[in-house]
Amino acid sequence: MIGIPFALFAAWLVAALLGSGEPPARSATTAPAALEKAAIPARPGTLAGVFAMARAGDVIELAAGDYGTFKGGFKNGRVVLRPAPGAVARLAVAFDSVANVTLQGLTITDLEIRGRGTRNITVRDSRFDRSQAVIYTRDLVNANVLFEHNVHEDFVKCARCYEGRVELVDHGRRTSGVTIRDSVFRGGNSDGIQNGGNGVRILSNTFSGIHQVDGSKGVHADAIQLFGSLRTVIRGNRMQDVATGIMAPDGADHELIEDNSIGTAGYPYAITLGGDRGSVVRGNRLAPGSCDYGLPCGTLRIMRSNRGRPSRGTVVEQNVFGKLDVEGGSRLASRGSNQVQG
Repeated sequence: MIGIPFALFAAWLVAALLGSGEPPARSATTAPAALEKAAIPARPGTLAGVFAMARAGDVIELAAGDYGTFKGGFKNGRVVLRPAPGAVARLAVAFDSVANVTLQGLTITDLEIRGRGTRNITVRDSRFDRSQAVIYTRDLVNANVLFEHNVHEDFVKCARCYEGRVELVDHGRRTSGVTIRDSVFRGGNSDGIQNGGNGVRILSNTFSGIHQVDGSKGVHADAIQLFGSLRTVIRGNRMQDVATGIMAPDGADHELIEDNSIGTAGYPYAITLGGDRGSVVRGNRLAPGSCDYGLPCGTLRIMRSNRGRPSRGTVVEQNVFGKLDVEGGSRLASRGSNQVQG
């Protein structure tokens, strides 16, 4: 190529490359975006069959209507059920040994979760209007069952119902893996959450307007009641205008009650632990004031259980409350840096 002007050589080189038939290398930034899967439609009468055919990663969109009872099934990866845009889909849920299912944005008329092998269940952005969710935790082991951003409103306990609008029944020897967070509990005539599980986490929920209706018999209306539970984490919840905040008169076992805000409506005892074993009550704010029986609002009460067993080893620290009552022969492990506001 001696003697060929540089401009001619450059033009020849570009033409040779363009005519070579080799496509230019594609950079990572120019690769086409992955196409999202289209949602699979379902309507009342077809949901069971559509779900049976669904694969991991599928989204099933429900047309408006009442779907009766949905039983789910075992999937190798997540399958999501949600309403079609603008639709209201109502269903009852009866899960027994079900895995990898998300329920999102639904109106749930009743719910039960149970069974060995149950895992990776999420219920989010859904409404439980006058309905109850019951989770049988004995067979759940680190099951990753999550309830979040739901509304539990106006549930009234029936004669054969459990007391909690979310009820966690019994427990096994290992942590269940159930979390209830960022949800709203209001109105009605029942407990917000009644927990008998192992290692249940109750985080950043809002409880309001939960009162025991006059004349009702055998109905409690606590924001949270612990009944045979152990190692519960109750953190960052807000309870205002409630009959009582956290009630555990029948025994508590190494619970963590931390950074909650509680304002009761007349009842002096915001937190009650009876027959406690080694729980930690830390960083809570219990609204003070004058309450029923001539007692101060925002009282933290550590006492004997209903069966007469005194509390032992409870840690009470960094709280703000109206009063601390330690009674019935109960003894604390420590009581540091609390503030009493009258």
